[in-house]
Amino acid sequence: MLGTLITSLLLSATPVPPGKALSRSVPSPDSLVAAIIVALNKEDLRGMDTLSFNKVEFQEVYPFFESDTAAERRSFATGYYLRDNQKILERRMAEEGGRKVVLSRYEIEGPLVPYGPMILYKGFRIWVQEKGVEREVKLVKSAAKFHDGWKIWSFRDD
Repeated sequence: MLGTLITSLLLSATPVPPGKALSRSVPSPDSLVAAIIVALNKEDLRGMDTLSFNKVEFQEVYPFFESDTAAERRSFATGYYLRDNQKILERRMAEEGGRKVVLSRYEIEGPLVPYGPMILYKGFRIWVQEKGVEREVKLVKSAAKFHDGWKIWSFRDD
């Protein structure tokens, strides 16, 4: 089953449009989890990062969160979001990456209220089997359905 999901993921990933920062979305939550497990096992920081929102995507969604959409505030919020997400991802990948785990199960709480082209899902939890023992991977905090695909919204900092 996981092999089928991974193959499906690789064949159906959204290509990166020319001139846009590297990013991709996948067609379903199952595909997102499969991609996360692949990146985790390979300790592929860049691959995991491409599954999360980039600057262009964040700026598209940001006005739906805040009533103050002034360019200066949006620029600050974008930088803070991207820097914080990257910092957390690097720390979590160092702790969790490269351990050769197998997906056991996952849960997604939500959905929450739509924010423009995005529906945010909090409580994104993944359990894996590692050496015959099930454990939770503390990596992804929330995911989002964005336009026609799924992406990581935030990484866990707990």
